[in-house]
Amino acid sequence: MYTHHSGEAFGAKRAVGYEIREKLYKATLSKVAHRGLKDRIRVVNGDMFKADLSETTVITLYLTSLANEKLKPKLEKEAKLGTRAVSHGFEIPRWQETQKESFHSDIIYLYIIPDAFQAMTKKN
Repeated sequence: MYTHHSGEAFGAKRAVGYEIREKLYKATLSKVAHRGLKDRIRVVNGDMFKADLSETTVITLYLTSLANEKLKPKLEKEAKLGTRAVSHGFEIPRWQETQKESFHSDIIYLYIIPDAFQAMTKKN
């Protein structure tokens, strides 16, 4: 699933999440409703590869490195300049992170688009 889960914690005006697995989608809808965030958070039971990323400012990812690799072309093509991609636990292969921090037992990677992939292109 990708979404800005911390919309509640950071006061985001709007968040959209995609979850393809029905059970997790329903559980997420329940949490959103329980926290009174239905007016700010929309969850789509669908494929994130079909999501429109053109207006996104922050993308959070909790995907494997392989899934992140598959998502890269979409991010590179559709995300606008300055969009932040935050990946929980898994790198985006061959992108240069802006920041990398430990969070409990995981690593959080921050990438700024297009710097993350343009920097790697310049190195090669």
